Amino acid sequence: MRVLVISHSAADHLGGAERSLLALLDAWRAVEPDLEPIVVGPAAAAMHEQLLHRGIESIVQPMTGWTVVEADGGSAQRRLRARENARATRALLELVAERRPDLVVTNTLVVPWGAIAAAATSVPHVWFVREFGERVQGFIWPEGREQALRDIGVMSSAVVANSRAVARMLEPHVGETPLSVSLPPVDLERVRALAESAVASPFTVDAPLTVGVLGRVTRSKGQWRVVEALGRASTAGIEVCFIGGVLDRGAEAALTARARAIAPSARLVFAGEQQNPFAWLATADIAVIPSEKEAFGRSTLESLALGLPVVTTSSGAGAELVEHDACGVLVEPDDLDALAAALDRYAGDAQLVAAHGGAARERAEQLARPENSVGAAIGVLRAASSATPGALPPRWNTWLARLDETASAPTPAVDWLLHARASVSTVVRRGARGLRHPVRASRRLGAVLRDRAHLR
Repeated sequence: MRVLVISHSAADHLGGAERSLLALLDAWRAVEPDLEPIVVGPAAAAMHEQLLHRGIESIVQPMTGWTVVEADGGSAQRRLRARENARATRALLELVAERRPDLVVTNTLVVPWGAIAAAATSVPHVWFVREFGERVQGFIWPEGREQALRDIGVMSSAVVANSRAVARMLEPHVGETPLSVSLPPVDLERVRALAESAVASPFTVDAPLTVGVLGRVTRSKGQWRVVEALGRASTAGIEVCFIGGVLDRGAEAALTARARAIAPSARLVFAGEQQNPFAWLATADIAVIPSEKEAFGRSTLESLALGLPVVTTSSGAGAELVEHDACGVLVEPDDLDALAAALDRYAGDAQLVAAHGGAARERAEQLARPENSVGAAIGVLRAASSATPGALPPRWNTWLARLDETASAPTPAVDWLLHARASVSTVVRRGARGLRHPVRASRRLGAVLRDRAHLR
């Protein structure tokens, strides 16, 4: 069986979607040795290396998605993105015609080009949706989010969500297309083995409670909630270790200054990006996953696997992973008093930490069973290969008819002008926004610069 898989990340590290895809392909090939996966995606060194190591064909194809991170480049930026994505779609159409896959799989909400190529050539398609895709999470849908969600159902033979929360979000939009849930696979034994590596504890020996927060430090991940809760907690001297690279410029200094102002006895440690974050996490008493809305919560499951009680938000998939008052505590995202109360409760009760920690390990084992993750996904993929292909929504017929025109390269002078206009527009709009919101503007400057570099 030959499967064409569309990946999407151009990052230099493996994100949750990429790790889930690799684990799925490993499990699928173990039960179906003649499986022939072909993975197509933007230049992503970490993903490309992992695929080659596994002997999986990896094809680099620049592409973005139908969502944008920034729209400040104006019409010039939109033209550059449209040209790149038209080229990607044309390349995928040619690849489908040449390699004749039995199935096309899209591994992300945000990239439709593989689904379009599959629908246009009547090849069954399965769409894995691993994100909510909401504006608050940084997604901008120039043509509307609800329309995109409807297209996902129309163009797919089956849709797979990575949590019941994501499935509930999709259900009103995908129509009669089969919709199932498959939790992303997490290798619990590997997580635990890595956690046994010796590291110098970031905490002091007499801290009343030590807290691990796993995840890159950025506003959307909610580390600020932990700091604000420290200021409301009645327990003095709580220590928190943030394990992950700092993405937002100045975040470390800002969080530290805020903690000093509202919780002077608390102590913050920023471990930075770690090759083995689990060894650091294992030194904590509990874990806190403070993001407002997780589509799955890989860090939550990894924390449970290490026997750490987890305090997380009740919105999103966190409520599916953590059983409240059994292996952790669920709080509303904006209820900082409840988060502070959870910290106080664990700080004053070592037996509760131990009891919830034991339940956490059992909960992780339950969630990681194959029938809840890779087994369910493989079953859907196998069935879809002989299912009725999805259809091409009418609005994409016109786009396909102009595909070659959109993908054609302008003259070097026009190309240069497009990039120049996009850059000037970005600078002007960023400058105006920076005057109104200087902190927010500096935080997002890095993302804009990376986007400009990618378009070139």
